[in-house]
Parts: sequence; structure tokens; C-alpha cells
Amino acid sequence: MNRSLILVLTNLRFCSACCWHLSQLPGHYPNRKFLRKLLEGEVIDKDKGKEFLVTTGVINKTKASALWENAVIISDVPQHFSYARDQWKSDGILVSHVIDVKNNNFDLSDSTLIWLHLERYQPEIIKESYIKFENNPGVAFIQSYYLKEAFRIDGVYSPVLGTPCHFCHIERWLNREEKSFRRNEMSWANLLQFLKKYQMSLPALALGETERGFSQHLIKRRLQELIGTSLVKGHVDSFMSSISADLITCILSKEPVIHWQACGCLER
Repeated sequence: MNRSLILVLTNLRFCSACCWHLSQLPGHYPNRKFLRKLLEGEVIDKDKGKEFLVTTGVINKTKASALWENAVIISDVPQHFSYARDQWKSDGILVSHVIDVKNNNFDLSDSTLIWLHLERYQPEIIKESYIKFENNPGVAFIQSYYLKEAFRIDGVYSPVLGTPCHFCHIERWLNREEKSFRRNEMSWANLLQFLKKYQMSLPALALGETERGFSQHLIKRRLQELIGTSLVKGHVDSFMSSISADLITCILSKEPVIHWQACGCLER
């Protein structure tokens, strides 16, 4: 058989195989790991294979790829995220595990974004997760929790990029609360300091299905911005901002967060 014809048939076979595999992905959003395995399975040079797929229009070449390939959700209410792995794929969000905070022994892959969601706010859980996972290559963390009548989502803490951690966020907020309420014994700042001293968790708010649904929608949209198919153009500062949502008015506010001088995350 003519060598050129063999090459054409090989390329057509490969293109057809790629189209079929892509069709099996909800949302048709391949990541680098998926493409690498596909090219290895077809015994095709990685660079030439990617160039061929871009040239033939099977995949689009993006200007920048996500910093994290998938997410892990660690929560004290993991049952509320049982659907996430399947339903969020259509938005390009790959959730590899949904883990209970009481049993977080699992193999963490590289370039993973760990989302810590707590209905009962307990900073010790966040600190333990940092200690356990922050040395994994490419790992980053983001936290969500409830304070007052607000649902809060921190900016992304990346040890590699040196962005502020959760304790930079919370200590700055507590400092602001203390200045606003001075030494009011009934302030949230004093309550959190008391709970922190005795290593107690903040009692959960009276959350209904509406509040939980609203919070989970915000989590999904934030993950979509960070690792999925974002609906808006991202900016380098976007993952450093914290989000606060009023659970009564549903008004959202964003605030850039800088390092807190008393926090040692830059030195870790």
C-alpha cells in the first residue's frame, strides 16, 4: 500500500478515535492527562499528535490552561455533594473525590485544588489539612464556611504561588470586627477567639435547602472559574479575592485579600 495512503488512513483512524473518546466526556472537555493517555494508547508522538488534533479542529488550542486539573471536596456534610462528580462534569469541573473530614485518608494526585467546605466552622480542620497536603506538587486550597448571616469563600491558597491562606483571611476579618465592636463581649470576634482557645467548632447555622442550594451554586461557579469552563474571562487577581454572600439578601461582595503580618504561611 502507498505510504501516503497509509499515513492518511492512520490519521483518519486516530482522528476518529479521538472524536469517539471526546464524545464520551460530559461537556467534551479534555484535560492534559486525558490527552496524554489517549496519545500513548494510540502509540503516537505527543507533540505531533496534539498538533494534528489542533490542525484538524478536533480540539482547540487555548492560550492558557487551568492551574489545577481536578478538585477534591472535603466537608463535614459530604452527603450534600454526592451529585457533584457527575452533574458538574458538564461545566468542565472534575471532582475526583468527595471526602468526609473525619476520614480524609486518600491518595491526592498532583495539581489538585482542595475545597474545604464546613457547615460547622472549625479552624483546626483547615490547619490539619494544610499540614497534611500542602507539600504535594501543585496543590492549592480554598475554604467555604458560614459566619454570622454570611456564606464566605476564601481566595485560593497556593503554597507555590505564595497567595494568602485562610488564616490571613480570618485574622484580618477578626481584627476588623474587634475594631468595629471594640471590646463588646457579644461580638463574633470574641466568640471565635473563645472557640479557638478551647478548640471548639462554631455551632452550625439553621440552614435550609434554599441556603444550602444557594451556597452550593456559588461553590460550583467558583470551581468553574478556577478549573472548569468559565463563563467569564478570568484575571490573575480573581483567585486571590474572597467572596461573601449575605444569606438573607443574596447580595455578593468580593474583596482582595493580602497577607496578614501575624500569619506564617509565607514562611512555611
